[in-house]
Amino acid sequence: VQLSDPMAADLVADVRLDDVQTTASGYTIPMAHVRLPVHVKDRRLNILPADSLGGSMVEVLDGTADLTGAVDLDSYLHSTLDLHVKNVQLSNLPRAKRPPDPQLKDLAGLVNVDVHLEKAPLLLIAAHAAPPSTRPSDPPPSPLRTVPLDGKWGNGTVRVTDARLAGLELIQKLGNFD
Repeated sequence: VQLSDPMAADLVADVRLDDVQTTASGYTIPMAHVRLPVHVKDRRLNILPADSLGGSMVEVLDGTADLTGAVDLDSYLHSTLDLHVKNVQLSNLPRAKRPPDPQLKDLAGLVNVDVHLEKAPLLLIAAHAAPPSTRPSDPPPSPLRTVPLDGKWGNGTVRVTDARLAGLELIQKLGNFD
C-alpha cells in the first residue's frame, strides 16, 4: 500500500461483527451480526455479497439488510449500489429508543426496501439533502450544495405492511431539490 495514495492499492477485507449496537438519533439498535466483504482496487470500493461470510450483511430488528455494488473513490463518490431490506420489524424499534418514548408503543409492521442506484453522486446527494443551517452554531453548508444535482440515478420501493405507525414522524423535510 502506497501511503501517499492508499486508494490506489489492491485491498481485500472481510469484516465480521457479532452482537453489536449502533447509536443514532436517540436509538441504540442491536444488530445480531454485520458481514461486510469489500475489495478496494483501482480507486473503487466493491461491496461484495455477504452470503460468502455466512449470512446477510446486517441482521437487525429481526430482519436483514444487504448492500452490494461499487463506489468510485472520486470527488463525488459515484456509486452503483443495490440495497435490499427484508422483514425488519418496527415493533422492535421502541425498545431501542433512549430514553423510551411512550408514543412509540403502538409501532408495528414489517419494512421491506429495494433500492437501486446507478452512478449516483453520493456526496452531492448528501450535500443537497442536508437541512439548511438555522443557528449560528450550525456548521456552514457544504460547498457541494452549489453543484447541480443532475439526471436520474436511481429508483426504489419501500413497503410497510401490517403497520401501525402511531407516533412516528415518517418524513422530515423532504422536498424537491433545485
